[in-house]
Amino acid sequence: MNKKTKIKNENNGFVLFFSLIISTIVLSIISGIILIAYKELIISSTERESQKAFYSADTGAECALYWDIKHPLPGYEDISVFPNSSDSTLPGTITNGCSQNNINITSILVPAPTLTSATSTFSMDISSSGVCVDVIVSKYVDSLGNEKTKIDSHGYNTCDTESNRRVERGIRITY
Repeated sequence: MNKKTKIKNENNGFVLFFSLIISTIVLSIISGIILIAYKELIISSTERESQKAFYSADTGAECALYWDIKHPLPGYEDISVFPNSSDSTLPGTITNGCSQNNINITSILVPAPTLTSATSTFSMDISSSGVCVDVIVSKYVDSLGNEKTKIDSHGYNTCDTESNRRVERGIRITY
Protein backbone atom coordinates (compact mmCIF):
# COMPACT_ATOMS: atom_id res chain seq x y z
CA MET A 1 0.00 0.00 0.00
CA ASN A 2 2.81 2.37 0.59
CA LYS A 3 3.89 2.14 -3.04
CA LYS A 4 0.49 3.22 -4.36
CA THR A 5 0.40 6.24 -2.08
CA LYS A 6 3.84 7.32 -3.21
CA ILE A 7 2.94 7.10 -6.89
CA LYS A 8 -0.22 9.09 -6.34
CA ASN A 9 1.73 11.93 -4.69
CA GLU A 10 4.15 12.18 -7.63
CA ASN A 11 1.26 12.58 -10.11
CA ASN A 12 -0.32 15.37 -8.08
CA GLY A 13 2.84 17.46 -8.32
CA PHE A 14 2.85 17.10 -12.09
CA VAL A 15 -0.76 18.33 -12.39
CA LEU A 16 0.03 21.34 -10.21
CA PHE A 17 3.07 22.20 -12.34
CA PHE A 18 1.07 21.76 -15.56
CA SER A 19 -1.78 24.02 -14.32
CA LEU A 20 0.76 26.67 -13.27
CA ILE A 21 2.27 26.73 -16.78
CA ILE A 22 -1.17 26.97 -18.42
CA SER A 23 -2.29 29.81 -16.13
CA THR A 24 0.97 31.72 -16.82
CA ILE A 25 0.44 31.41 -20.58
CA VAL A 26 -3.18 32.58 -20.32
CA LEU A 27 -2.18 35.52 -18.10
CA SER A 28 0.55 36.54 -20.58
CA ILE A 29 -1.92 36.49 -23.47
CA ILE A 30 -4.49 38.55 -21.55
CA SER A 31 -1.92 41.15 -20.48
CA GLY A 32 -0.72 41.43 -24.11
CA ILE A 33 -4.27 42.03 -25.32
CA ILE A 34 -4.85 44.67 -22.63
CA LEU A 35 -1.58 46.43 -23.56
CA ILE A 36 -2.55 46.52 -27.25
CA ALA A 37 -6.01 47.90 -26.40
CA TYR A 38 -4.45 50.60 -24.20
CA LYS A 39 -2.06 51.69 -26.95
CA GLU A 40 -4.90 51.87 -29.47
CA LEU A 41 -6.87 54.02 -27.04
CA ILE A 42 -3.94 56.45 -26.76
CA ILE A 43 -3.57 56.58 -30.57
CA SER A 44 -7.27 57.34 -31.06
CA SER A 45 -7.11 60.06 -28.40
CA THR A 46 -4.09 61.63 -30.11
CA GLU A 47 -5.90 61.53 -33.44
CA ARG A 48 -8.89 63.38 -31.95
CA GLU A 49 -6.62 66.04 -30.43
CA SER A 50 -4.73 66.37 -33.72
CA GLN A 51 -8.01 66.97 -35.51
CA LYS A 52 -8.90 69.76 -33.05
CA ALA A 53 -5.51 71.40 -33.66
CA PHE A 54 -5.86 71.14 -37.44
CA TYR A 55 -9.34 72.65 -37.48
CA SER A 56 -8.22 75.53 -35.26
CA ALA A 57 -5.34 76.19 -37.69
CA ASP A 58 -7.83 76.10 -40.56
CA THR A 59 -10.09 78.57 -38.74
CA GLY A 60 -7.18 80.98 -38.24
CA ALA A 61 -6.14 80.73 -41.90
CA GLU A 62 -9.72 81.31 -43.10
CA CYS A 63 -10.08 84.37 -40.84
CA ALA A 64 -6.82 85.80 -42.12
CA LEU A 65 -7.91 85.20 -45.73
CA TYR A 66 -11.24 86.89 -45.07
CA TRP A 67 -9.61 89.90 -43.40
CA ASP A 68 -7.02 90.15 -46.16
CA ILE A 69 -9.47 89.94 -49.06
CA LYS A 70 -12.58 91.57 -47.61
CA HIS A 71 -12.32 93.60 -44.43
CA PRO A 72 -15.36 93.01 -42.17
CA LEU A 73 -15.71 96.63 -40.99
CA PRO A 74 -18.12 98.96 -42.84
CA GLY A 75 -16.32 101.39 -45.13
CA TYR A 76 -13.23 99.19 -45.48
CA GLU A 77 -14.69 96.21 -47.38
CA ASP A 78 -12.25 96.42 -50.29
CA ILE A 79 -8.93 96.76 -48.45
CA SER A 80 -6.85 94.42 -46.34
CA VAL A 81 -6.47 94.91 -42.61
CA PHE A 82 -2.89 93.69 -42.90
CA PRO A 83 -0.24 96.24 -43.92
CA ASN A 84 1.99 95.55 -46.90
CA SER A 85 4.69 98.13 -46.08
CA SER A 86 5.57 100.95 -43.72
CA ASP A 87 3.58 103.31 -45.98
CA SER A 88 0.32 101.41 -45.35
CA THR A 89 -2.64 103.08 -43.72
CA LEU A 90 -4.46 100.70 -41.44
CA PRO A 91 -8.24 100.97 -41.09
CA GLY A 92 -8.01 100.65 -37.30
CA THR A 93 -8.06 98.05 -34.58
CA ILE A 94 -9.83 94.77 -35.25
CA THR A 95 -12.36 94.28 -32.50
CA ASN A 96 -14.49 91.45 -33.83
CA GLY A 97 -13.69 87.94 -34.95
CA CYS A 98 -14.77 85.99 -38.01
CA SER A 99 -17.89 84.67 -36.30
CA GLN A 100 -18.67 87.91 -34.47
CA ASN A 101 -19.08 86.63 -30.90
CA ASN A 102 -17.60 83.13 -31.15
CA ILE A 103 -13.94 83.98 -31.73
CA ASN A 104 -12.08 86.63 -29.75
CA ILE A 105 -8.86 88.24 -30.91
CA THR A 106 -6.43 88.10 -28.01
CA SER A 107 -3.62 90.12 -29.60
CA ILE A 108 -2.51 91.72 -32.86
CA LEU A 109 1.02 92.92 -33.54
CA VAL A 110 2.66 94.58 -36.55
CA PRO A 111 6.40 94.76 -35.84
CA ALA A 112 8.52 97.33 -37.74
CA PRO A 113 7.45 97.03 -41.38
CA THR A 114 9.87 98.00 -44.18
CA LEU A 115 9.11 99.84 -47.42
CA THR A 116 8.51 96.56 -49.27
CA SER A 117 7.21 94.16 -46.63
CA ALA A 118 5.29 93.84 -43.38
CA THR A 119 4.40 90.99 -41.05
CA SER A 120 1.31 90.91 -38.85
CA THR A 121 0.70 88.37 -36.11
CA PHE A 122 -2.39 87.66 -34.08
CA SER A 123 -3.71 84.98 -31.76
CA MET A 124 -7.25 83.77 -31.31
CA ASP A 125 -8.77 81.88 -28.43
CA ILE A 126 -11.67 79.86 -29.79
CA SER A 127 -13.31 79.76 -26.40
CA SER A 128 -16.22 77.42 -27.10
CA SER A 129 -13.91 74.40 -27.46
CA GLY A 130 -10.78 75.61 -25.65
CA VAL A 131 -8.49 75.59 -28.69
CA CYS A 132 -6.10 78.35 -29.78
CA VAL A 133 -4.47 79.53 -32.98
CA ASP A 134 -1.49 81.78 -33.79
CA VAL A 135 -1.47 83.38 -37.24
CA ILE A 136 1.35 85.17 -39.04
CA VAL A 137 0.48 87.18 -42.18
CA SER A 138 3.47 88.32 -44.24
CA LYS A 139 3.10 90.67 -47.19
CA TYR A 140 6.12 91.27 -49.38
CA VAL A 141 7.21 92.16 -52.89
CA ASP A 142 8.93 89.35 -54.80
CA SER A 143 11.87 89.75 -57.19
CA LEU A 144 9.48 90.40 -60.12
CA GLY A 145 7.75 93.24 -58.29
CA ASN A 146 4.56 91.29 -57.53
CA GLU A 147 2.93 91.64 -54.13
CA LYS A 148 2.74 88.29 -52.35
CA THR A 149 0.96 87.21 -49.20
CA LYS A 150 1.95 84.30 -46.96
CA ILE A 151 -0.33 83.14 -44.15
CA ASP A 152 1.08 80.73 -41.55
CA SER A 153 -1.56 79.44 -39.15
CA HIS A 154 -0.60 77.23 -36.19
CA GLY A 155 -3.49 75.61 -34.34
CA TYR A 156 -3.37 74.00 -30.90
CA ASN A 157 -5.75 71.54 -29.27
CA THR A 158 -5.44 73.40 -25.95
CA CYS A 159 -4.47 76.90 -24.87
CA ASP A 160 -2.46 75.48 -21.95
CA THR A 161 1.19 75.82 -23.03
CA GLU A 162 2.33 73.55 -20.17
CA SER A 163 0.15 70.59 -21.19
CA ASN A 164 2.02 67.39 -22.07
CA ARG A 165 -0.76 66.48 -24.49
CA ARG A 166 -0.67 69.75 -26.46
CA VAL A 167 -0.75 69.11 -30.21
CA GLU A 168 0.18 71.66 -32.89
CA ARG A 169 -0.83 71.55 -36.54
CA GLY A 170 0.01 74.16 -39.16
CA ILE A 171 -1.27 75.41 -42.49
CA ARG A 172 0.58 77.69 -44.91
CA ILE A 173 -1.21 79.61 -47.65
CA THR A 174 0.76 81.60 -50.22
CA TYR A 175 -0.77 83.70 -52.99
